[in-house]
Amino acid sequence: MAPARLAVRNPRTGLDDYAVDACPVAELEAIAARLRRAARGWSARPLAQRVAAMLALKAAIERAAPAIAAALEVDTGRRHMARREIAAVTQTIAAWGVRAPELFCEEWQAGRSMPALRHRTQWCPYPLVAVIAPWNFPFLLSFIDAVPALLAGCAVLLKPSEITPRWIAPFLGALATVPEVAEVLEIVVGAAEVGEAVIERVDAVCFTGSVATGRKVAARTAERMIPACLELGGKDPLVVLASADL
Repeated sequence: MAPARLAVRNPRTGLDDYAVDACPVAELEAIAARLRRAARGWSARPLAQRVAAMLALKAAIERAAPAIAAALEVDTGRRHMARREIAAVTQTIAAWGVRAPELFCEEWQAGRSMPALRHRTQWCPYPLVAVIAPWNFPFLLSFIDAVPALLAGCAVLLKPSEITPRWIAPFLGALATVPEVAEVLEIVVGAAEVGEAVIERVDAVCFTGSVATGRKVAARTAERMIPACLELGGKDPLVVLASADL
């Protein structure tokens, strides 16, 4: 069965001038299984190697920035902000690259109340994390959760918004140059049914979007007894009055 074609609207012209193939739900089981297998090797790498791989991805994004920015500009109708989104993602990777060694310390440490008793933390990453991102900052909000999850040793199944998908193709070109990360990061496109199916196949969910959809995500992840990080909006209206000089 051929994948469903999703028409994509240009916000500047109002015309459907782009299209993407939705990921067939039947294929998600195999995608999730492949990512879980890859996660074992990824999490076994020393943290320094994961940091180095993510910094290589940062460099690849910077090289592809003009193409990604051009796609984001059409997706969102915003030129300046498109470039700021890319800078925010690369800065996020750099910042987590510095913080990760501090956060994921596995050295033996003295106890606070009883210094003679030493302890160490053993970190166990979730094998597969879903990141479900919205349309308003499609590149940044796809990676604000994906970057720390990857550095922690998780594989990531990313479902960005089907409303703003043009940036995916140039990003995948950059991702392909960093095979260590490409093995543990998969992007699937689709509407609500794809997002619902993704949630059924992962170990944790990071969702950014509406309150209404967030309630559904919270309910389903609670039923599955898996953690969910929810960033929900819908409370920042913008009113343009008749007197505004457009």
